[in-house]
Amino acid sequence: MDDLLSRTEALEEKYEQFIKCCDEVEAQGKWDVDELGEMEVWFANDFLIVILKLIASDGELDGEEVDFINEVFGNETLGFDYTQGELREFYENSYDRIDSFLEEDFPESIEMLEEIDGELADFYRGMISEICRVLIECDHFVSEREAIAAQQIIDIAENS
Repeated sequence: MDDLLSRTEALEEKYEQFIKCCDEVEAQGKWDVDELGEMEVWFANDFLIVILKLIASDGELDGEEVDFINEVFGNETLGFDYTQGELREFYENSYDRIDSFLEEDFPESIEMLEEIDGELADFYRGMISEICRVLIECDHFVSEREAIAAQQIIDIAENS
């Protein structure tokens, strides 16, 4: 558990660093805020979809997983504060769009980031990989479906 805790803390720090980089990119005029909205919000949406895909990939939204994402991605980071029921409802209302998002929109987000700053895109890919690894381990059991979903997301991120 200590390893998971230290990796989680490192992930939180990386996310904060990513947000600072997003602010710098916006300040440099490399991200069209008027057309695309704030960069932080754009990529927070990506994170939310990745998180939902992973925690629901084993067929259920486990309470321990929901508590974990609220703790890790709470007010200081992504502002998550969901109940298990709220996440279940959100997932049920959008599950059909999640896979198409991961196959189409998610790679486009990474490609946009790559065009802006290749190092930031690599940093983002690394964060996505680490989110996948941390989330599938947070309930102390990694199902085959979770492992497959995590690897699919990592592959999409690395190949975009």
